[in-house]
Amino acid sequence: MINAKKLFQVLICLILCNLVFADEIHLDTLGRFRILKSGSGFSAQSAGDVSYAVRSADGIDSLILADEEGYKQCFFDDEMNLLKEQKWSYSDGAPVLVLEAFYTYADSENVLRKKQRTTTRFDERTQTKTRYDTKGLVVAESIFELNESDQPKKKPISSFMKKYDEKGRVIEEQTADLEHGLIKKTFSYDGKGTRPDEKRFEKNTEVYDKTYINGTDYREKVFFDDGTAIVTDYENGVKKAQYVERDGQFVRSIKQ
Repeated sequence: MINAKKLFQVLICLILCNLVFADEIHLDTLGRFRILKSGSGFSAQSAGDVSYAVRSADGIDSLILADEEGYKQCFFDDEMNLLKEQKWSYSDGAPVLVLEAFYTYADSENVLRKKQRTTTRFDERTQTKTRYDTKGLVVAESIFELNESDQPKKKPISSFMKKYDEKGRVIEEQTADLEHGLIKKTFSYDGKGTRPDEKRFEKNTEVYDKTYINGTDYREKVFFDDGTAIVTDYENGVKKAQYVERDGQFVRSIKQ
C-alpha cells in the first residue's frame, strides 16, 4: 500500500503542477479530491524520486512512484479503490516485474471494503492470498510456492486464520506450516490484566498457558507429555518463582 505521508506529499505536488499545466482534477461522487488526470507519457528510469499520475484510455487511474532503483505503479477504479499494484526493479537497464498484487472488494452495509488481496512475489517465487472480513480485518492468509509457469502450487507452504470478538480483538489464531504442523492459540480478555490470557495447542493438546494476575503480574505454564508442567511466576515482568507441578499439584521448586 502507498505510505499515507508519501501520498499526501505526492498529491500536494500534483496540485501545484495542476496550477501550472491546468490538468483536470479527479473527484469521487462525494466531491472529495482524489487525484489528477494527467498525460500517459512516462519514463520510469529517472534520477531521483519522481511521481506521476496517469489517466489510461479505459478510465482507470494509476499512480507511479519511481526512483533510481525501480518504480511502483498502483491502479485504481473511478472511486480510487486500489485494484492492482506492480513493483518493478531495473536489471541491465530494463524494468523487471518483481511483485504484482490484485485487490477485490465487497459491499458491506453500503461501505465498500477490501475482500481479498493476491500478491505474487516473482523475486521470491511465492504467491500470498489474504482474505478480509466485513470490517476489513485479516481473517486468513496462505502462502504458495510458484511453479515453472509462475502459477501457485496446490498446497500452501504456510497459512494462518484469525477470529475476532465484537471489539475487533483476536480471540483465536491458527497457524500451519510444513515444519511445525498446526498450532492453535486462543486469547481471553476476561482476566484482570491489560493483555489477554493465552493458551497454545499443538495437535489439539495444550502445551502453554499464560494467565495475568493483574496488569503487570502473570503466570506461565509449559505442559509436557508426562503430565508435568513447569510453572513460572512473574512480577512486573521479572521472574520471581519457578516450580514443577503434576496434574495441578505442586511437586518441587526450581532454584533460580
